[in-house]
Amino acid sequence: MNVLTSHLGETFAILCGLFWAMAVCLFKKSGETMRPMSLNLFKNSLAVGFFAITLAVLRQPLIIDAPPRDYILVILSGVIGMTVADTLFLSSLNKIGASLWGLVDCLYTPSVIVLAFFLLGERLTWSDLVGGVLIISAILIAALNLGELRDLHGNGVATGVMRGVVAIVLMALGAVIMKPVLQAGRPLVWVTQMRLIAGTIGVIAIALFRRDRWSVFAGMWPGRGWKYTVAGAFLGPYITVLLWVAGMKYIQVSVAAMLNQLSVFFIFIFAYFFLKEPLSFRKMLALVVALVGVAFVVGF
Repeated sequence: MNVLTSHLGETFAILCGLFWAMAVCLFKKSGETMRPMSLNLFKNSLAVGFFAITLAVLRQPLIIDAPPRDYILVILSGVIGMTVADTLFLSSLNKIGASLWGLVDCLYTPSVIVLAFFLLGERLTWSDLVGGVLIISAILIAALNLGELRDLHGNGVATGVMRGVVAIVLMALGAVIMKPVLQAGRPLVWVTQMRLIAGTIGVIAIALFRRDRWSVFAGMWPGRGWKYTVAGAFLGPYITVLLWVAGMKYIQVSVAAMLNQLSVFFIFIFAYFFLKEPLSFRKMLALVVALVGVAFVVGF
């Protein structure tokens, strides 16, 4: 891997974290007027349209000459990462807010490292393990403080954190199983669009089997939070996911995940300035512990 390619991957991964932090804040605003499944379906559908235009501009086909295994892995990655994980993510975000979600998001790096170890053969070091413990400790510092969370069950914070943890693990799994397709040299936009289509179809399938199926689709109707949803769809499943996939293509999955984790810092800043979420001493302490954990994982 030459120096230019290496720096490209690192740049993509860092930009992914920046744009993802913006998208999280926009989805938090969208979640005030739209249900999680409706929001997930709406943002994914918009992103499919964005990528369709991109494919047309680049004159790239949707169906390419690739073995069935590549299609299966990309589709599976989409269903796991975008159908299930994204729905849980949006539900969690509604309950716990962008700042606390930023801490839960710290689980992404250790999750990727562990899954990459078992599925891709990447090796864990002692610093990876120490970093994982610190990151989990940061989540506990944030989630179990009774000063702000006087009634965990009543406010749904405990449920929100649990859903967020499951969402992060599934996102990591979706990332890891997609790596072999990227290593095979498949086009970035094709991988991203095919994955997104699979995830969107998965959300539609789940919605159709729900008793409140019509309310899910009716909830996609533009409302007062529509501008946040459109902007979030552009920055989230379009720009961010493309950068996320690009980062994993040009550098190792574990390294990309570590750089993606810079989104934690960006989320805290954006949540403070744009969502008016308080940046308390407890959150600052948890953020420091989380970032120290990330530093151990990276090996600084």
